[in-house]
Amino acid sequence: MTVMTNTALTTTFSTWDQNHHESYSQGVLLYLFQGDGELQTANQSLTLQPKQTVLIPHHTSVFVNVMKPLSVMVCTWPQFEIMIADGNMVQLPNRANLDAIINLLVKEKKQSVDHNQAMISLGNLLRIVCLRNCDHPLQFQAPKASSHECEVVNDYLAENYRESITLDQLAALVHMNKYALVHLYQRVMGHTIMEELKQIRLLHAQEQLTHGDEAIKDIARACGFSSAAYFIESFRSRYQITPLQYRKAQRRKKQ
Repeated sequence: MTVMTNTALTTTFSTWDQNHHESYSQGVLLYLFQGDGELQTANQSLTLQPKQTVLIPHHTSVFVNVMKPLSVMVCTWPQFEIMIADGNMVQLPNRANLDAIINLLVKEKKQSVDHNQAMISLGNLLRIVCLRNCDHPLQFQAPKASSHECEVVNDYLAENYRESITLDQLAALVHMNKYALVHLYQRVMGHTIMEELKQIRLLHAQEQLTHGDEAIKDIARACGFSSAAYFIESFRSRYQITPLQYRKAQRRKKQ
């Protein structure tokens, strides 16, 4: 992994050779150089193709389903959050000006001299191209004040999603009143703590449905759902499909 960073743009070049979970608090621009895979969120699934550019909005948890190793570039703007109207990922159309900027970013990676001013200019150009070519209402907005308490809660949810978790537990963890924590989290993150927990559980359930043969009730239990019925209801509400139907669809893709 190679990282280039400054106040205007942070660019990470990586190879993803196995399935994993990513969380993007401020949103990212992802560019795929080569490989084959799929991005999945709680509400959406998007197939990745080489030379494809995807905008992922702020506060989005993504499961990366890798078919062939993915060579990617991930760009973030530390002083901006990516805001997309419906909260979904967006694939940008192929444009010569976008390709030109990507190529320049790759060249900057290879430079051993100071490239701060070049990265500032390229970061500004990249934002302009995104705004002009996105078919959905898009904003680059200054982020809200971060919260240490929210970060602690999110880390705890990611590590302990299999367990029964209550608001009282989380409030004690960050030494806050339960109702104050609920209000703070909603204001900073834009959704509730329990919505975040359910999304994490559903993303892990998707992974098990795609790559495992466990029974639905066993997946529900392993991912922290109180019952198979509640898991099925939550999954169908989010994806408009049952877990079993999702598993069958994923297997057809592999054939």
